[in-house]
Amino acid sequence: MDAPRRSSSPLMLMLLMMFFLGIGVGYFVFQRPTPAPTPREAFEATEKLLSVWDKDIQGSRADYIRVLISEGADVNT
Repeated sequence: MDAPRRSSSPLMLMLLMMFFLGIGVGYFVFQRPTPAPTPREAFEATEKLLSVWDKDIQGSRADYIRVLISEGADVNT
């Protein structure tokens, strides 16, 4: 009499879970976080934005920077 055959589904499920766990761990291990700008870089970026500020523009510099941000300027570079 032959022994009942076991299903391979639990084994396949376990292998699939290990595979995706390995991908997830690898992603977090090798993902390089974007470094925050140094205070000097932030200052230089602000100076670049203000260097193109036209003196004839009505409003404050803060309003000007808000307009640039709303138009998609990347002020964090």
